[in-house]
Amino acid sequence: MQLGPGGFSPPEFPIQTSDGVRSPDVVWISSERRKRTLNESAASIAPEICMEVMSPGNSLQQLQKKGRLYLQAEALEFWICDEKQKISFYNKTGEQSHSLLFPDFPRTIKL
Repeated sequence: MQLGPGGFSPPEFPIQTSDGVRSPDVVWISSERRKRTLNESAASIAPEICMEVMSPGNSLQQLQKKGRLYLQAEALEFWICDEKQKISFYNKTGEQSHSLLFPDFPRTIKL
């Protein structure tokens, strides 16, 4: 993961998609992929993992649409965290029972 000054990740990671520029809530990007996007105002390739967090202002269908855009932009996985802290994992073949990149990642975030 590429961290900004002070060890914090940048607040946004704009990605050029087929439906304009979108910014996921959370990303994981390898150093190699990050180097490819350093001088771009909107990344021409998505991070390996893009995640959206459900909020009252969006629907599951809206987030799934954004996920398809990230996957078209070469994300390897797209994750959605719902209001109950349950995570759903998707890749180009559809919904998965777990992350294929991080198989031990929990399906529920415990606060």
